[in-house]
Parts: sequence; C-alpha cells; structure tokens
Amino acid sequence: MALDVAQQLQSGSHQIIEAPTGTGKSYAYLVPAILFAKENKRKAIISTRTINLQEQLSKKDIPFIKDLLGIDFKFEILKGRRNYICSNRLNAALLKKSSLFMDDEQELLHKIYDFVQKNDRGELQDLDFLSKDHAFHSVWESIYAEEGICTSRSCMPPGGYGSGANAASCFFQRAKQRVKEADLVIVNHALLFTLFGISSMNQPGFIFADDFVIFDECHSIERVAAENISESVSREQIRYWLNRMYNPRSKKGFYSNANYPGIHRLVRKLIDENDFFFGEVQRYVREHYKSKAASSEVRMLEPVNIDISFTEVLDELIKEIKRSAQTAGNANEENEIKNFGLKFLFFKENIRNFMLQRKEQHVYWVEFSGRARKNISLKFSPIDMAEFFRTNVFNENRLCLMTSATLTIGDSMEFFQSSIGAENVKTCVLDSPFDLNEQIEVHINESMPEPSQKNSGAYGDAFADSPYETVLKEKVYEYILKTGGGVLVLCTNFKVMNKLSYSLNEKLAGSGIKVFTQGEGLTSNNLLRSFKDDTNSVLLGVDSFWMGVDVPGESLRNVIITRLPFETPDQPIVEAKMEMIQANGGNPFYNYSLPSAILKFRQGMGRLIRNKTDKGIIVILDRRILTARYGRYFIEALPNRDFIKD
Repeated sequence: MALDVAQQLQSGSHQIIEAPTGTGKSYAYLVPAILFAKENKRKAIISTRTINLQEQLSKKDIPFIKDLLGIDFKFEILKGRRNYICSNRLNAALLKKSSLFMDDEQELLHKIYDFVQKNDRGELQDLDFLSKDHAFHSVWESIYAEEGICTSRSCMPPGGYGSGANAASCFFQRAKQRVKEADLVIVNHALLFTLFGISSMNQPGFIFADDFVIFDECHSIERVAAENISESVSREQIRYWLNRMYNPRSKKGFYSNANYPGIHRLVRKLIDENDFFFGEVQRYVREHYKSKAASSEVRMLEPVNIDISFTEVLDELIKEIKRSAQTAGNANEENEIKNFGLKFLFFKENIRNFMLQRKEQHVYWVEFSGRARKNISLKFSPIDMAEFFRTNVFNENRLCLMTSATLTIGDSMEFFQSSIGAENVKTCVLDSPFDLNEQIEVHINESMPEPSQKNSGAYGDAFADSPYETVLKEKVYEYILKTGGGVLVLCTNFKVMNKLSYSLNEKLAGSGIKVFTQGEGLTSNNLLRSFKDDTNSVLLGVDSFWMGVDVPGESLRNVIITRLPFETPDQPIVEAKMEMIQANGGNPFYNYSLPSAILKFRQGMGRLIRNKTDKGIIVILDRRILTARYGRYFIEALPNRDFIKD
C-alpha cells in the first residue's frame, strides 16, 4: 500500500484504496506522504472523521515515524476557530463586561482571563474544568476567534509570533502560524470542507496552494461534505444574535449603550417578527403537509407561499448596523460590527433562498427540534454530491488519495465511486491480514418476527412493543449472557435502543454486567472509554457507533446487529436522491438503498476484529437476511459465510 501511495503521489494521480483493519494503513500513507512533502516542499494534509484517529496519529503514529525515519519535519493539528480564544476579544470583553454580561457571566470571564494569563494556554480543551458552567456558552461566544473579528490584521503582531509580549497574543493566530510552517497537518473532514468551500474551486490546492490531501475514514465523505456545504437558518439562531446585539430584558449586549435607539427599536421589533415568521412556517407545514406535520423533518416540494416582509425588517437592521460602524472606537469594534452585519445578511439571504427555492438541484426541508418543537430550522442541501466532488475534489489542479476499511460491495467499488463522482479514479482493494473464518463465528437468528410487524398494543399506543421488539429484548439478553458481556449492540433508531436499554438494565441488575447507552449522560468518547475499561459491559448505540468504535481485545467479543441498517426513505435528502435515480431510469432500492445499507452493515461487523488475537461472535437479529430477495447481498458481505442458524 505504501508503494502504491508513493507512486500515485509522484504521478500526481488521485486514488481510492480499500485497506481492511489490520493493514497498517496509517503507516502506509504517512511514510510516503511525509517523504513526498519534504522532497517537493508541499504540505501534506491528513483528513479524518473521528477525534480518536486524530489523537492516534498525533500522539502515537507520527512521533513513532518521526523517530523511525530520522527526518526533521513539523506536524500540527488544525482545529476550527471555535476551539481558540482570541486574546483581543477577551480583553475587549473584560473592558465592556458590565454592558455585555450578567454577574455570573462576568465572574466566569475573570476565571478564564486568570487561567490564560497564568498558563498562556487558550484552547477550548484547556478549559474543560469551566465548560460545564451554565454561563460558559454565552461567554465563549464573545471571546472565541470568530471569523471576520479575529483577523491577521487585527491580531497578528508585527513580525509574527515569538517570545515575550508577542507570546501572549491571539491563540488562534499563533496556531495558524504553526500550521503554516508545518509539513504535515491533521484536520477533520468537516473542517476541511468548511475551509475549502465552493469558492476555492478555481484555485490550486484544498486549503493551501501547495497541499495534497489523504482522506482516511473516507466511507462517510459524501455525507460530511453535504452537511458542511449545506445552508440553514433557524428561529433560535436569529433570536440568539439579536440578543447578542441588545437584550431588551437584561439591557445587555454589544449595543447596550443608549446612543443606539434605532438598533434597540429594530431588535425589539425583530424579536416579535422572528417568532411570528417561524410561527407562520409552522402553520404552513400543518396546512399543506398534514400527513407529515408531526415529523421532525418535513420536505418542502414547492416554494413556500407566505409573507416574507420579515426580511425587509432584517434589511433595515443591516443598514442601521452599517451606519453604526462610524462610531467604532477601534479596529476590534469595527470587526465586531461588520460581523453582525454579515450574520444578518446571511440570515436574510438564506430565508429568501429557502422560501423561493432559488437554488436548483437542491432539496429543501423544515426541521423541528427542541422542547415542544419550538426551534424551527429552514435547511437546503445539494441532492447529488457527485458533481461537487468531480469538479472540486478530483480536480486536475489538486491531488488526493482516499482510504477506508469498507468501500466495496462484492469486489466492486462502483457504488462508492459513483456517489462521489470518482468513476475515473484509480482504485485498489487490499486483502484482510486476519483469518476471519477462524476469528469470527456468525449467528443468524431464524425465530425473529419481521421488524415491520405492527405494535401488539392498543391502537395509537406508541409505547407498546411490536412482536419484533418483544422477541428482540429476549434475544439480545440471551446473547449477552452467551459471552458474559463484552457486547456492542447496534440499533437503527433511538426508540428501540432506549427500550432495549430499559429492559437490559432490569434484567442485568445484580449480574455485574453494566449497560452503557448512547445519549445517557456521558459523551461518546467517555462512553467508549468506560466500555473499554469494563471488559464485561454492554454498549448500546446508533448510527455513529456503527463506524466509530475501535475496541480491541476482551472488552469487545460480541457484536449484535438488531436490524439491517436501511436508511429511513422519507428523510428529505434520501427521498430526493431516490427520486433523482428513478427519474434517470435507475432503481432507487437496488441503486441506492441496498448498497448504502450493505456498506453500513460491513462497517458494523468491522467493529469486532481489530487485531490478530481478537475472537468473537457476530449476531444478526433480522431474519430478512434469510427470507428477503435482497438478503443474499448481505450474506455475501459476511466475514464468515459458514454462519450458524439459531
């Protein structure tokens, strides 16, 4: 693999490599990437999906390779602006603390300032001990290195960063300088696509003019790119930014001074207009999409015909903000004012784009979240990401390689390639270094009812178990006892996962087998850490846990797949994609739903064996793998075809 990567870098050709777990793919791309970067004075960017892999690369793999190669090279992790304090904003916030913050927020601001002065550290991760404070969010929003406010011009000292006074300057600009000087930069997919953006399409490089990118964990690259070039605006977003300008109740905010009566008047008006406008959106959904009005996501199939005079008031506010720039006392205040103007211009344009459905080949939907579904978001996203990748990523001015453990269906990478416009990109599929027939025992349970069978309870009883859920609870419990814990239970929705969690906590009480459930208190990383430390525990998870779990050894010896992981077909993006396939003469199920599910199925099974000494069982509790016409495609994806029918 290393030789292949080296050859592609030298030839300047894109490539996609399936490298199963145990290949040593991190070393296989890092060594040639570092050598190529140094020899050609180019910057290597390694883009990953998970924090775990970033930490593995920065703390283990790269330092090891640095010693091994004996080559002097610099590497840095590039994080988003939200991870850094801007010292200028921190100082400005202290000067205006009484007009910006309530008493408890001012107290927290002083704690952050004292910590920064004492330790000369200003990253979000350094402030873990303060981040649980209820006031932290509102304080952080006023001191982090926000784009347009924290700039090279306003925050970079003459001559760059050195020691003494310069060392106490902006933490983001310092990090930016280190990244600029690095030979190797580690970044996550979301940040890369945010920084890259469509505006970069005609320039060489992704983030830097002389860079090349290796995308590790690239199986999720299409979804991450779509999320980060998609646009949205919500009621809470607008309300939050209005209150940051001026909060009529607390009389706090950037424009709290009595010299801004025009802004005060418009903010008060817009707080009411904002609630009224999004209330009208909610009413429109109820009237025109009655059958889906209770869903959390409702796709808009035509321009939304309601009054958008709200955006005219936003226009008035933008003009008033521009006028206020004349009163700025310094460059920092000027930047803050410009930022407010840009935020509200962004909100106005996104509302109009959404309501009029201005962008072609996009899907539009309304999302309801929060308590009593009060937060309403307007969202739109490209339907097909293939053209975006074809034009921007696999561009002849750029160079990238992609790798992941699971990209093929059968022996073909065709589905993955077509989803990201990589039909003409060279591919390579490597064999697993493990003896999976010896290391894995696959169990398929034949007695399970079909997952689609309806609830056995009274009509409308959302809490009653379906026949499938009733049996599922018993079978999951039985298979946990079979291995005495060390179990990852993969679910396809939160409702079933939470029902299982409640049932297992009751059944396993006093057994010494702990149950950890995604979303219950702990962060995903802490949940995984607790699961690893307790070799006889059970971990229940959905979605990200199908691909984000790396637990070698005794702690994971049993993976239970509760249901074949088909995406919900009425999700707006999925629905629009399937319509597009059908319109082009394809079969939405066989061209999209099935291959997507098989790749996720392979990801889930791949959690079990992480090294040559791992052994365990995979349990599949969805009998459709044996009875449905499409079941054979999942059976072909099994790591051990000699499965056991239970």
